[in-house]
Amino acid sequence: MSVATAAFVWTFDLVVLLPALIQCAAWLAKRGAYGSHKALLLAYLAINILLIAGKFFIRNDLWYFWAAPALLILYLLLRRELPPSA
Repeated sequence: MSVATAAFVWTFDLVVLLPALIQCAAWLAKRGAYGSHKALLLAYLAINILLIAGKFFIRNDLWYFWAAPALLILYLLLRRELPPSA
């Protein structure tokens, strides 16, 4: 949440989201649900492709303001679909 609500945008701050990414991968692996959530996985892949392609054309990090909220939305959607088991 801190990355999505920050008043500034630095693409190298996205590394803070790695624990959430690892948690999502663990949820999917535990339930064997990779196939049933293809849309979310493709959306994550599309976001990363846009970020990498953008680095070649847009040098100013200001234009990456959309990345953290987009990743937060994907995380919340996956969390809703696969609630953590106790």
